[in-house]
Amino acid sequence: MVGIIIASHGEFATGILQSGAMIFGEQENVKAVTLMPSEGPDDVRAKMEEAIASFDNQDEVLFLVDLWGRTPFNQASSLMEGHEDTWAIVAGLNDEDLSWIEVISCLRNANVSIADLKEMMSFLKGDREVLSERIDILKAHQKNFRSIRKN
Repeated sequence: MVGIIIASHGEFATGILQSGAMIFGEQENVKAVTLMPSEGPDDVRAKMEEAIASFDNQDEVLFLVDLWGRTPFNQASSLMEGHEDTWAIVAGLNDEDLSWIEVISCLRNANVSIADLKEMMSFLKGDREVLSERIDILKAHQKNFRSIRKN
């Protein structure tokens, strides 16, 4: 199962995680990492490393960060070295993305690969013109979705 790190400046990531838990229940292998005013890049990196170490499977990790090119993004990028094929970063997390975290959770439970998760997130944050590509990803994992639904 893909591990998810929600990372932000301030308590935003914690709030997103708490809101998600209230709406669709606690999620395994999802952690919030915050950069507080008194902290620096090394603190964020250490928190991310601790979160990754807590995941059942460290092979696939998805970072959802608030801003592209800022400290949480940069630290996630540096941690990705050597994992580019199995880890991914999606930047631009905001409160509207809360519902997508539920979608990601469902996709993770269906053993959707990190590459497909990353592609799906880029579709969700981008144009509506990619509907057929989203459908293709979902069709590719249809058998997994059906087995989850039976359970």
